[in-house]
Amino acid sequence: MADHFHRLFSFLVNICPDPLRKLFLVKAKADPGAKDTLLDSFLRSKENEIRKLKLHENQYALLFPLTGKADAMEWDIALLTVLINKLFSCSPQITFYINQIREIRNKLLHLPNTSSIDDTDFEDCWNALETATLVLADLQGLEYKETIKGKIDKARIDNLPDLGNTLCKWFEGKFTEMQRDTKDIKENVSESVNILRSTTVTTTEADGKEVKSFKILNEELKGMHELTELFLEHSQGYVDPEMLKAAKTKMEENKSVIIIGNPASGKTSLAVALAASYERSKVLLLTSPDQVQHVNYNKTHLVIIEDFAGKYNFDKVQACNWYRKLDLLKLMTSAGKLNLIVTCDKEQLKMCMDKIAIHLLFEHRVDLQPPNGKHNSKLLLPWQQKLKESMTLKRVSDEDMDDTIFVKRRESLPVDLICTTRVIEPTETANTCTIPFRRGG
Repeated sequence: MADHFHRLFSFLVNICPDPLRKLFLVKAKADPGAKDTLLDSFLRSKENEIRKLKLHENQYALLFPLTGKADAMEWDIALLTVLINKLFSCSPQITFYINQIREIRNKLLHLPNTSSIDDTDFEDCWNALETATLVLADLQGLEYKETIKGKIDKARIDNLPDLGNTLCKWFEGKFTEMQRDTKDIKENVSESVNILRSTTVTTTEADGKEVKSFKILNEELKGMHELTELFLEHSQGYVDPEMLKAAKTKMEENKSVIIIGNPASGKTSLAVALAASYERSKVLLLTSPDQVQHVNYNKTHLVIIEDFAGKYNFDKVQACNWYRKLDLLKLMTSAGKLNLIVTCDKEQLKMCMDKIAIHLLFEHRVDLQPPNGKHNSKLLLPWQQKLKESMTLKRVSDEDMDDTIFVKRRESLPVDLICTTRVIEPTETANTCTIPFRRGG
C-alpha cells in the first residue's frame, strides 16, 4: 500500500538520521585525532581515510565543501552509516542496529513501486526501525530517547502534512544513489575494458572475420599447433594401403577410430597417413586431457590423441584423466563437429577396459597386430621391404655352420643398404656373404 511506503520513508528521512548524527558527533569529539571539538577539525584529521571510501562526489562535497564549513544536518542515512562504520569502533549490538536501518532504507529505495508493501511487511519494517532508532537514541540519554519515541508515535498516526518536502528529500537521496551506482558501473566497465584490451589479441579468420582471444590462450594454442606440425612432419612412415583403406572406412562411418598395436607396429604412421587428407591447420594433436577445453570445434576438424594410456608403460592416472573427456569427444564426433584419431598400445587398451571401463569410442578399432602375434611383413618400413624383396634367404644346416645364414645378394642391391641392417663382410669374388644370426632374433 502507498500509505505504508510513505510512512516508512517519512520515518527514515525525518527521524532515523538524527540519532545517527548525534552518535557520529559524540564519537568525533571523543576521537584522539581531533585537535578540537569542531567538526571540520575532525574531518580534516580523517581526510585521507575518508578519501579512500567509495563515496559519491556529492557526498565528498558535503564533507569538504569548497566554501564554508561542513554541516552534519545535511547528511543522510547512507553517508552517516558509512562514516560511523568505517571511522569508529562500535559494539556489535550498535553496529547491528546501524546496519539494520541502512538495510531497510536500501530495501525501500529499490522497491519497484510504492504499493508493493503489504501490512505484514509494513509492521516488520516499522518495528525493526523503531527498535533500532530507540537503541541508538538511548545512547544520548533517557530524555532524548523519549523525544524520539514521541516523534515515532506521531509519524505512525500523522496524516503526513509535510509529505511534499519529505518526498523531495527522499528522491534527492534516491537520485544521488542512482548517480553513485551509475558511476560505479562506468568505472567497472572501464576497468574491465582495459583488462580485456591488455589480455586479448585480435586474429583474422580465413573468411576475414576478426576474432578476439586471450593472449595466454592464444599462445598455448600456438604452441599446440606448432607441436602438431612437428608431429605430422616427422612421424611419417610406410603404411599398408589396405590397412589405411580400412581405417579411412571406419573414420568415414564413425568419425573416430582407435589404432592399436604393439610398440613400433606403425600406429603413429597410420594416424599421420589418415590426417593427410585434412588441411594441416585444421588438425590438432592433444598431449594432455586439459587441452580438450582449447579445441575450437569451428576451426579444428581433426583431433589426434597419441598413446592416451601412456607412452611406454600403462599410466592409469593419465588414462583416467582422458576418460573424463571421452564423453565430450564422443558427443562431438556423433554430432559431426569433430573427427578423432586415438592411438594406444594393444595391451594397455586391454588394461584400460579391464581396470577402468569400456567406452563407446573403443568400438571402432584398427588392430595392427595380427591374431597369431607374428610380425606382419606388410608393416615393414620402406628400406626393410626393399631388403626383403631384393634378397633370397637360404638357411645352412647346423652341420655346415651353426647359427649362420647365407644370403644370396642380387646384383641390384646396394651394399650400403644391406649394411644398415646387419654387419656383412662379403668377399671380393663371391656373390654370397655370411651374416651371423642368433636364433629368435
